Amino acid sequence: MKKLLSIISVALVIATLACILCSCGSKKKLVGTWAESGSRYAMSITFNSDGKGEADGDEFTYKVSGKKLKMTLADGTGRNKMTFKYTVKNDVLTLSGNGRKIELYKVKTDEKSLVGKWKNDDVNYTFGSGGKGSYEYSSYYYGDVTQDFTYRVNNGEVKIIFSDYSETYKIKIINDELVLSYADGYGETRLTRVK
Repeated sequence: MKKLLSIISVALVIATLACILCSCGSKKKLVGTWAESGSRYAMSITFNSDGKGEADGDEFTYKVSGKKLKMTLADGTGRNKMTFKYTVKNDVLTLSGNGRKIELYKVKTDEKSLVGKWKNDDVNYTFGSGGKGSYEYSSYYYGDVTQDFTYRVNNGEVKIIFSDYSETYKIKIINDELVLSYADGYGETRLTRVK
């Protein structure tokens, strides 16, 4: 009988550890910043590893249980609770609940994700591997202009160095969209990846 009880105890400990590890793995998939793509006013949400986060300026706490994400806004009332079904696949977070479905893309700020050609109606940026790139635009006075540059990516910012000046931008890569925000917070440029 004692042997049976010790076997059951060991099995319960193993099952508990498996649940804890599974829950941590699920939470780990969420950690980082996620955003909608294609809109200047797209929702952005950040999940920290400590069970806290921020969505468009509102702080919250969260818990993961299986395929459910439970969030509580940190407004002090404890009444603002939301539960979503969620999946994470290929850097896409899908939240479902209350008859709505939202797809959010993992926000990237690294050099590897930046490499490639990006454009909008006014300009083209090409970021090559090895820190070299080019900037193309059309000018009424000068026609089509191409300027070569070097660049460095560090802590979510890119410093673009032209022959006579440099500019530093905060970068966010959301799916196939690049957002270059001026480091002082005044203005941004949105570009689409050229495939």
